[in-house]
Amino acid sequence: MIARRLRTGCVWLCLVSLCLFQPTDVFAKESIKKPTSELAPKPTRKPVRDLPQEAAKSDAGDDSAAEPKGMFDGHEFTPTPKTLLTIKDANVRAGPATKEKRLTVVHEGVRVEAVGRVKGTEWFGIRQGGEDLGFVYQSVVVPIVDGALAEDLKGALRAAGQPRCTYRVRYDGKSTIPGEIQSTADYTIFFQCRTVGRRLDFQASMFLTELPYYDMAKAEYQINVDVLGVADGDEDVLSATVIYHPLKDRVEFSRLNIKTMGSGNEAGTQPAHSIDEALNQAVTMAYNAWGRHMWEALLKR
Repeated sequence: MIARRLRTGCVWLCLVSLCLFQPTDVFAKESIKKPTSELAPKPTRKPVRDLPQEAAKSDAGDDSAAEPKGMFDGHEFTPTPKTLLTIKDANVRAGPATKEKRLTVVHEGVRVEAVGRVKGTEWFGIRQGGEDLGFVYQSVVVPIVDGALAEDLKGALRAAGQPRCTYRVRYDGKSTIPGEIQSTADYTIFFQCRTVGRRLDFQASMFLTELPYYDMAKAEYQINVDVLGVADGDEDVLSATVIYHPLKDRVEFSRLNIKTMGSGNEAGTQPAHSIDEALNQAVTMAYNAWGRHMWEALLKR
């Protein structure tokens, strides 16, 4: 009995001593947990700073070195008009030679963008819709210009011995020549002039060949200014012809078909950096070429 009480007393003594000497944070350890940042392991290596440029490239990888080589890289091009027209089905090749792999075919009558002519060859680099297509031989394409005008052209004309005039050029549309691949941009010119105390209003027609006018391989385009009802012999139209060279940024006067209607001021070249400038210069050149008999014929109409 005594031993039993002793054992019971021992148990109570142990429980009391546990309660008295156990730290209180056992019952609230979650509320006093240390911040996780203090518990994070220390870094095993220092951060890398101020790497040399070449080392940084090596570490990150040089993406530019992995870029594929462009189709036209390594070729030198001479300038051409920006647009080419295929005049027959054109084989497009991977390089400027017939032995190169054929990549695709561009059918007849399609307009493509010209990168240029490969220097020293008869091959053009071409694109379509911003995509590099390849190379085509010059015999299957022709350089083409677009004669459409966004708005009317206007100007004034002054020359010694000539009536003073103003003019307006209206774009009328495009025409095709039956049986040929040639197309033209067509215009009407409205003149208002003062001569010998009289006002003289008349119209002339003008056209621009959008394909080369003589040799399809040469970027040379014909502009004609025609005045109807000014007759001399077999000719019932007075035509002044001007040649536009877009790659040379100039126009040059070519001919007046009725010599007796000329002024003697029929030759010359003028700068022209666009279609608009070329057409304005053609009007001015025609005006300078018209002589006294032409104005007299107009006054009699």
